[in-house]
Amino acid sequence: MNSKDGQVSKYKRFKIKHTSFPIDLIMYCKSIAWTFNVHSLEALFGIQDLPLEMSALDRAIQFIEHFLANNFKESVEENEQLLNNTKLGYHEFFAVVYRLER
Repeated sequence: MNSKDGQVSKYKRFKIKHTSFPIDLIMYCKSIAWTFNVHSLEALFGIQDLPLEMSALDRAIQFIEHFLANNFKESVEENEQLLNNTKLGYHEFFAVVYRLER
């Protein structure tokens, strides 16, 4: 909640790391799919309802695929080809290296 004006942000940010599983994102997706009269409270905080878990994983995959499709314009192959370009400047070269690492 924003303390200045008392409003909740309409965006939720998650850190997705390649070294760990995105538990926060999956729990968020699980809370979206959870229904009060259908699922138990224990199913929200534990792994008890397989369809609810699958729904959360499917939604998390959709979020990640949407993010990747909209934020990375060049493919990995196109970025690797840019590294072989001898006319590429210093800043552009390391920008490509950074994009490949992400």
